[in-house]
Amino acid sequence: MVAMLNKTIDTARLRTFVLLCAVIAIDKADQILLPAVYLEVCNEFGAGPAALGMATFWRGIVQSIVALAVGPLGGRYDRVKLIAMGCVFWSVASLFVGSATSMRTLVISRALNGVGIGLVIPLVYALVADLCPANLSGRAFGVLNFANNGGAALGGFLATQLADTDGAVAGWRLVFYSVAVVSCATAAVLLCFGRDVRPALTCATSPSARPPYPAADTAKQTVHTRDATGGGRLTRPPPLSARAALAEAWHVATVPTFLIIILQGAVGSAPWYSMSFLTLYFELRGLSHAAAGATRSLLDTGAMFGNL
Repeated sequence: MVAMLNKTIDTARLRTFVLLCAVIAIDKADQILLPAVYLEVCNEFGAGPAALGMATFWRGIVQSIVALAVGPLGGRYDRVKLIAMGCVFWSVASLFVGSATSMRTLVISRALNGVGIGLVIPLVYALVADLCPANLSGRAFGVLNFANNGGAALGGFLATQLADTDGAVAGWRLVFYSVAVVSCATAAVLLCFGRDVRPALTCATSPSARPPYPAADTAKQTVHTRDATGGGRLTRPPPLSARAALAEAWHVATVPTFLIIILQGAVGSAPWYSMSFLTLYFELRGLSHAAAGATRSLLDTGAMFGNL
């Protein structure tokens, strides 16, 4: 009976991991869509490349603000449901982008898209960390980022090819509608077959070990529950409040190694985000849609295998 239970738990973990890879791939494809079709957006709305930067800027600001609030939510609610909610939110935002009638409405819709992305990305990485044992976490994150770059390569390439197609609906709008439908379908599948898995928390035995929650809230952590797989005992976090959220954020931010990683990431990620403008740059330099999309996808294809 125990062996059958362990097999069921392992199957649930693997199934959830595969679904999370699909979510992160669609998320990256969604992020790359606007730069991939922006030449057509420029032609329709009479905007310049600066407007693309503005849309990307506001999406990033909203995404960052939402991501800060995700930590407290992820510690208290089912992360699979929260991720599915984020997928639906960015799906609706993508519909708004595809239906935009002016550059202003497109920028606002793109900013709303940041809510879904900010909700999904931190929770996906946190859940993958709990799904896999420590000795396999490197491989798991390698596969996850393989899917991430795969979504960018495929999404950017297909969006560029479809952007200028003629029909009842403009090609670039059809791209956003398609991603919206796929995102909703992925959210439904994740809700049906995904499972939140949390590791058992034990008391720290090393003087240098940090408790899972700030020491000030230790008194509120007396109630225990079991994880979603029926496994170990979990310490319930303190009730959700602005004070508790700020205390947890400060608790994490004071970890020296984590702080160094965050600081280098703030600077080191900027050049990579600028790479999303390459498709537009290639097209403005005279490359065809096919050539620009294929050339831009080479970068993500190389990153795919580098992550493996």
